[in-house]
Order: sequence, then structure tokens, then C-alpha cells
Amino acid sequence: MFDDVLFAILLILLFWNVVGLINRWHKLEKHGITVSPGMLIWRTKRGLGFIDRVARAYRRGWVTFGTVAAVMGFVFMLVILFMFGQSAAFIIQEPESAPPGAMIPIPGVTIPLFYGLVSLFSVLIVHEFAHGFVMRAQGIRTKSTGVLLFVVLPGAFVEQDEKQLKNAPISKRLRVYGAGPFANILFAFACLGLLLVSISPNPGVYVYDTVESYQLADNTVVPGASWGILRPGDRLLELSHLVDNVAVDRVVIEGYENFSEFMENTKEGDNVVVLVERNGQEENFLITLTQYPENENRGMMGVLLTYAHSGFLYYVFNPLFDIMGPKTYAINPYTYDAHVPWSAVDLLRWLIFLHFAVGLFNLLPMKPLDGGYLISGAVERVSSRQRAAAVSNAISFVVLLLLLVNFMPVFI
Repeated sequence: MFDDVLFAILLILLFWNVVGLINRWHKLEKHGITVSPGMLIWRTKRGLGFIDRVARAYRRGWVTFGTVAAVMGFVFMLVILFMFGQSAAFIIQEPESAPPGAMIPIPGVTIPLFYGLVSLFSVLIVHEFAHGFVMRAQGIRTKSTGVLLFVVLPGAFVEQDEKQLKNAPISKRLRVYGAGPFANILFAFACLGLLLVSISPNPGVYVYDTVESYQLADNTVVPGASWGILRPGDRLLELSHLVDNVAVDRVVIEGYENFSEFMENTKEGDNVVVLVERNGQEENFLITLTQYPENENRGMMGVLLTYAHSGFLYYVFNPLFDIMGPKTYAINPYTYDAHVPWSAVDLLRWLIFLHFAVGLFNLLPMKPLDGGYLISGAVERVSSRQRAAAVSNAISFVVLLLLLVNFMPVFI
């Protein structure tokens, strides 16, 4: 993990050196492009007319949307604080068994290049245009639109009249700050609905892959029992022990729990008859179990299994399993039938995850995130602007420490 991070840092440094040279030779500012250390910004007036037309046409709707977004922003703020707080507590208490930690979505490095770029671009467009629509619906001026690159993170923005926004009534500001993250979260749920009607779960338990070999605690290398016998896509139907050439203790595999219970009553050297469905045909295979790495009194088949999930949040966070966990948990052609191309299914999964993740992250009560300005506005409503600034800065510092703890496992 650390080597990957170091390689990414070297690539980033090389990229910015090349950008600096291009800027020196061609004076990019003449083309509306501003280059500073780690930051590249392109501003334009394009898109402002579209924002004005949409905001004017549905003014009351956008104001209502902003009001709901501000209220829900505080609700989701508690959700993301709980998630990061729980993760930080686990990292501090059990650093050895802590998960990989927080991840920065970098297309081509930490997330797939194509799906990452498309998803992040849509995240930025939805987020910034929601801000723009709510601003213009409330009479707050927008100065420009544009795209940017901060170190490695792409961005898009609708630049507001900062002075007018700062002096606007608190309720208007809260609507503006809540609009972007809430739009991302709503978009994620819309994509989730599309995903749920695009796939159908297949019943049963399937082989995702087999293990060629593995190591025991004493460093003994053991060949995988199912290697070269079972194949990806085989559906497990039945398991039984072979004793004196007779199959006994037959178990029908309807779910993963059936497989797990059967394997708990096995040991190294047991002969197991596995009935699978392969290419529409039922076939029997004899597998001699090997030793389970963490329990010498239990047998191991050396097979990675996959099965369809029905949990709602599973579909939201599913792409995480592609990059941080066992791929057996991922939505795949064995466990689901797709009514659209699988590339569309994969894109929907990443749209769901990144819109939801970025929307929640932006609601952290830390400036310059939207959540930081929501907290500042809420405190200002019951206090003064000076007190609100002091309180929001203090909260921002605490949240920053919380984030640093969540990033610790990346460097351990």
C-alpha cells in the first residue's frame, strides 16, 4: 500500500513539473487558465445563461429544494460524523486489525480510470450546478463557471459573488451550502433505483475462484483442494461426505450458511462429493480437503464463493469491495442477471458510491467544506458572526484530527 502511495506521489510531482513548463512557454493565462503550485483553474462565462434560465423557470422549486437540503444537511452531517468517529475509535483501539483506512478517489490509482473520471465529473457537475441554481433562485449573483485541478483531484465550480453571498441572510446561505451535497446524495439514490431495476439476483451459491495454494502458520505450502477441479461460475448444489464409497451426510446448498455449516464438521483428508451445475448440466466431483490455516482440526476446500445480496446499503457501498475487500462480494455475472450491458452496471455502481461518498464528505463540519459553512451559519443564527467563526474554526480543527486518524492506516 505504501509503495503504491509513493509511486502516485512521484507521478503527481512529474505531472505538475510538466504543467509548469508548459505554462512558462505558452503563457496559459492568455487562454483563461490560471496555474499556481498544485492548482490549475480555467474560468469561463459559459453556462451562466443556462443556470439563470433554469433558476428563473423553477424559482420556488429551487428555494424549497434548498430549504430541504439545509435541513437534511445537518441530518447527514451526524451520519458522516458517526461513521468517521466509529472508524477512528476502532483504529485507535485496535490498530493491528484496522481496515485500510480512508481513501482519496484518484482515477487510475485508487479507483478505475474510466468509471472514476466519468463519475467524478458527474459528481462535480451535479454539485456545483445545484449550488448555482439555488443561488440564482435567491438573487445571488454568479460570476463564472469553470473547471479546476487541485493536486490530483478534478473539480468544477460555479463562482459566486462572494461579498453578496457573505452578506445574504443566513437562511439563504444555508440553502446554498446544503444544495450541493444534498443533490449528490439524491443523485446517488436515483442511480440506485436504476441499478435495482437493471439487475436480477440469481439464487444459490457460486464459485468465484479457486485457490492454487496457501501457507500454513508453519510456512508449509499447501495446494488448494479445488484447484483444477471446480471452475468460476459453478453453482454448488449439494455436498456430502464419501465414506467407504458411499455418500453420507448430504447437505443441499441453498445459501452460504449451508456451506459453512457443512465445512465446520470436516477435517483434513476428508473426501467430499460436490454436486455442481455447470453450463446447465449437473456434475459430481470428488475433492479431498486440506487443512484449514487457522484451525488444524478443520478441513478446507480452497474455494472463494459468491452469492447475491439483498441488503440495501450493500448496493450503495458495493464498489468498495472491488478495491478494499474480497471481490467475491462484488456484483458479478454469476450472481446477477443484467438487463443492460455490464459496463452500464459497473458505471451505476461507481456513480452511486462516489455521489453518496462525496455528498456525505462535503457535509463534514469543517471549513472549507459545505458542512463547515452550515455549522457556521447555524451558530450565527443564535449568536454573532464573530462567535460563529470561532466555533466553526474550533470544530473544523477537531474534525481535521478525526480525518487524520482515519487516514493513518494508509501509511502504517
